[in-house]
Amino acid sequence: MFDYIWHAPVARQNAGQHCRSTWFEKRGIRTLERVAKEGQWTRDDARVLLIAIYKKEKRFPEALALSRELQEKYPRNYLFRLETATLWFRRK
Repeated sequence: MFDYIWHAPVARQNAGQHCRSTWFEKRGIRTLERVAKEGQWTRDDARVLLIAIYKKEKRFPEALALSRELQEKYPRNYLFRLETATLWFRRK
């Protein structure tokens, strides 16, 4: 997450460092995806962050899949239901 949040905006300030910016973003997303699959204590936290990042990058099918997984795991959490409904309408 540090790579995605911190390095990307700093690198974007310099026009010549766009490649570096996207590299840090991709590295941050890969790290979160690995934690979402293999993590023990922070697996669900990584999934929530990935949903937000996927929405920002308009990767709605992937965000919808994660949202549904969390909705099934936490059926009483209404926020995951709302997120799933929002993503369902945005997917195309």
